[in-house]
Amino acid sequence: MSAIGKKQCNVNIVGFDKRAHLAQVVAIDQQVYEQPWNKKDFIRHDSLNYRGIVAKLGKEIVGYLFYRLGKSKFHIVNIVVRPGYRRCQIASQMIQRLIAKLSNRCRTWHHVRIGITLEVHETSLVAQVFFRNFFQSQKQGLLLPTKVLWGYYKDGGILEDAYCMEYRIPTLVVDALGRPINRIGHLL
Repeated sequence: MSAIGKKQCNVNIVGFDKRAHLAQVVAIDQQVYEQPWNKKDFIRHDSLNYRGIVAKLGKEIVGYLFYRLGKSKFHIVNIVVRPGYRRCQIASQMIQRLIAKLSNRCRTWHHVRIGITLEVHETSLVAQVFFRNFFQSQKQGLLLPTKVLWGYYKDGGILEDAYCMEYRIPTLVVDALGRPINRIGHLL
């Protein structure tokens, strides 16, 4: 099945289940990359600080996203959409699910995630434009380039630089009733 020519595929975004999803996710990776992850790589990334989501169209997995949990941010480790289903807003739907997990309101500062970070290949103009356009379309927040990682990717013995990007939403600390807290008011 292919979605070529369609504007949007409404997919079901679910958590990665290595028993149910691993074989299809590995197959997608082998279709897309010259040096794909193997089963052990995916199992390792499904550990304590990593999470994954998959995009399903019926029973078929058409995309996946793996991210690392940080104290204040999610870090996108890998996002892939199966060839033939690209430009159908599947990646956008997966990232939107991740953004929905961000919080701009909290009662404490412990493990409040207010941003998303990622790296993009210097030569991957398609990915750079996708992320810029997607995050600019969000009503809140801003995608900022943060640094260049020299020789970050090693593909087939060739070193390639990566651009680091960060998306942040504005933060607001609130009390139990949802009222903003003036964190420095008592000092004045």
